[in-house]
Amino acid sequence: MEQDAKQRKYEAEMLSKKIEDLEASKQKFLGEKLDSCLSGELHEIERNVEKSLRSIRAMKASHDSSTFTASSYSYAMEGRSTCLRSFIFRII
Repeated sequence: MEQDAKQRKYEAEMLSKKIEDLEASKQKFLGEKLDSCLSGELHEIERNVEKSLRSIRAMKASHDSSTFTASSYSYAMEGRSTCLRSFIFRII
């Protein structure tokens, strides 16, 4: 029973650390708190942001305003989320 409690406490601490890391990554991706970033990390963030923008602009350009549906918007945002996830998992 005590071993189980220790394991759960450890898991909770690890999850808390992951949440902190994800929050820090999110802030960097959004351009906040970049003062602690190294040059290489800034270039990586820039590449990921540019990739996301290209994906969104391509999707937007392929639809005119009358046919731009919620599902196509969702697809464009999914590409952005995938890029963000790959960036975050590289940091963690």
